[in-house]
This record gives sequence, structure tokens and C-alpha cells, in this order.
Amino acid sequence: MFSPEKFVETMKLMEHRYAAKDFETSQDTSLLSPGTFYLVKVDSMYRRFYAQKDAKEAKSGDNGSLANGH
Repeated sequence: MFSPEKFVETMKLMEHRYAAKDFETSQDTSLLSPGTFYLVKVDSMYRRFYAQKDAKEAKSGDNGSLANGH
């Protein structure tokens, strides 16, 4: 759950980055499930680069690294 202030801050960031180029993300993966892919940067030619959160962080019996929990 996010506070309204955090939500507004996040939306402003998303609005700023929409169709933007030549930037890098914060790479804070603390809220992502293990195995999740996330945007790392967009270069000057609008190419998008992704990374994957370490799937080894998954606990035994956790299906966080499986698509749609299947």
C-alpha cells in the first residue's frame, strides 16, 4: 500500500518519462518479486534495456519466478 503522496510522486515520474529517451531508472528492486524483469535504461535511440531481479531470492515453495503464478 502506498501513501497518496507517494502515488502522486510516482505518477509525476511516469508522466515525465513517458516517450522519454536517454535516461536510467533508479533500479530499486525492493518491491519486485524475484524473477521479475524491469526497465534499466532507455538510450538516445529509444532502445530499452531490461534486467531481471535475481530469481535465487525466491523462498522454497514461492512461485514468484513463474509467469502468472502457473
